[in-house]
Amino acid sequence: MFFSCPYWKSCHFFRWVDDESDSDSRVDGLMEENHELKLKLGDMEALEGRVRKVEEKARKRKEEKAAILEDLGKLAELNSAICLELRKMRHTVYGLQKRMNLC
Repeated sequence: MFFSCPYWKSCHFFRWVDDESDSDSRVDGLMEENHELKLKLGDMEALEGRVRKVEEKARKRKEEKAAILEDLGKLAELNSAICLELRKMRHTVYGLQKRMNLC
């Protein structure tokens, strides 16, 4: 009956039905976009978690490196002290050898 009318698209009832279907498609589109954004947000949160883990590992490695460098500094000091003592011993041994040969 309504379809036989040449102005059925201008009829208020059909405009309301068309508007409702448009709004439904808009709502569906927005819901789909919202779902995609939630997925992206989840991915970003997962990436942030990975970044935090990597940063924590880097911080730990930096601390370990600093501790190793500190230990190397202490070893260098010990090495210098040992070398100094060896020089003293060499001089002492050399002096003793001279005395033994001279006597």
